Amino acid sequence: MNEDELDLLFHAMASQPRRAILDVVRQHPGCNLNFVAEHFSFSRIGVMKHIDVLEAAGLVVSERIGRERMLYFNAVPLQQ
Repeated sequence: MNEDELDLLFHAMASQPRRAILDVVRQHPGCNLNFVAEHFSFSRIGVMKHIDVLEAAGLVVSERIGRERMLYFNAVPLQQ
């Protein structure tokens, strides 16, 4: 893992809301954005921005099925 990837990982993990989103995705593999957004008081767009940061760090992997994005937790960056 290079320094840029490490920076992305620590940036993603530094935010309490992102860690909470990560917990929801980890506990409910294959959930979608709307399901995750139901667990938080901030907007769906806000949740989507947090998920984008988690995805950039490699902690969340998404799979498109039609118009839906199914979200999965990826522990590999943390293990490295």
